Amino acid sequence: MDDTQMERTFANLTHNAVEAMPHGGTVRVEGENVTLGEQDTLSLPAGEYVHLAFHDTGIGIPPENLPRIFDPYFTTKEMGSQKGMGLSLALCHSIIRKHKGAITAESTPGKGTTFHIYLPALVEGAAATPGESASKI
Repeated sequence: MDDTQMERTFANLTHNAVEAMPHGGTVRVEGENVTLGEQDTLSLPAGEYVHLAFHDTGIGIPPENLPRIFDPYFTTKEMGSQKGMGLSLALCHSIIRKHKGAITAESTPGKGTTFHIYLPALVEGAAATPGESASKI
């Protein structure tokens, strides 16, 4: 796994969460090992994964915007320096996909947002091959 890219992904998600809570709130990160089956809807092969969930208690994302949040240049912020470019979530999506994972979001306006990241897990006893991304918590 590319530590720098993962650090950027986690920083972007955390920064967005803080911005979504202008009057304060809570950001919670949880992790667990999960097994995905063929029936899962994440477009990932069945197998072992690390699931990370970034929860915030912010303003939430309106339902009409949720399908577009990973689109490059989509933003609800004013454009310009220090405002928003609409690239941070697109970058997160790209980094996670390059690591053979998936990222999704669920949100309730007024209650908060949760981003779910799934990354291939390194199964004990199995060695990652060069260039292969794997995680384990």
